[in-house]
Formats: sequence, structure tokens, C-alpha cells
Amino acid sequence: MRAEATERAPGYAPDSWPHRTVNLLASPSYREGICHLCISDKYGPETAALTYGDNVQHFEDVYIDQLVRQGTDDRTARAEVQRRLGLSRWRSEAALYQIVKAILPDVLIQREASPPWLGRQRLDIFLPTLNLAIEYL
Repeated sequence: MRAEATERAPGYAPDSWPHRTVNLLASPSYREGICHLCISDKYGPETAALTYGDNVQHFEDVYIDQLVRQGTDDRTARAEVQRRLGLSRWRSEAALYQIVKAILPDVLIQREASPPWLGRQRLDIFLPTLNLAIEYL
């Protein structure tokens, strides 16, 4: 959003929406304990998905930006967000997730899930209410 506003700002009058957006997002403050990352860090990615839904990948760039603002380089921030949120960096697997989500829009779908009964292993795609897992090879 900030990038788009910055790009559009020169074509708008001073103090119009893009200028206000750029100023508002120039130094955001983040409240502790309410975002996907905070919940995931404290309780695990599964709890974050249960709390906020399984559409966390839509917010991935926002969390990457948050870490970059705190001094982490972009590549490391991306890897860290994916690790902390239990997201896969594999695009084909992400595409499969989107297909499953389209077929079952009202079902909670977790990516890189690690239910307690699985120990330290992870499931690529897990639908806990259906007790169904999908492993992408």
C-alpha cells in the first residue's frame, strides 16, 4: 500500500490521500501480542491459523516489511516470516493449497502444520476438522 501511494503521490495535490498514506505508513508502530507473528511465536502457527483464519499468506509481505523496518534484510526477513508462520516457500505447494482452499472455502486449512500427535514432523496441508492431510511431492 505504501509503495503504491508513494508512486502515485507526485500526481496528487499535497495533503491528499497518497501523501497522507505515505506519512501514516512511514513509521508504523506495531502492538505486541495481536498479530499472526506474535500469536505464532507464543502459541505456534496452528493457533495463529485458528485465531485469525488460514489466510495468513495474504499478510506475509506486511510481516516481512515489519522485520525489514527492524533491520533485517529482505531475504532473511522472508525466510524468518515463513518459518515463524509455518508457510512453505515452495510455490507449487502453495498453488495446491489455493486449489484445496477454492474447493473447500469454509474449511480451516493449515499449511506446514505440526499437530501434537505428529511430533516434530510437518504436514504440507492439513484440514484438522476433516482429519485430512495432503503431502506434496
